[in-house]
Amino acid sequence: WDDEVGDALEVSINLVNLMTEVYQKAIIEDEEDHEEGQEILDVSESLKSVEYKKYIAACSELELVDILLLSRPQRIAFFLNVYQCMYVHFFLKKI
Repeated sequence: WDDEVGDALEVSINLVNLMTEVYQKAIIEDEEDHEEGQEILDVSESLKSVEYKKYIAACSELELVDILLLSRPQRIAFFLNVYQCMYVHFFLKKI
């Protein structure tokens, strides 16, 4: 990570936002191909997207954040955010 290191909680929130963009790229909006309320995913394109590359680059900032500066509730939020990103990333890679 070459930039200034941000606040740990803000870094985790940024990762969630980036992963949301990656996931949104995978959703196919063609309503004729699926039932209502059911999503169809095209993961291959989302994993090649600019958003995914930004997400992967932003993950490297996690190595440098100082979670000891966070309060207990903030640390919980931080780890839940990171876990959410890891889960969605795993999901997209395994489809």
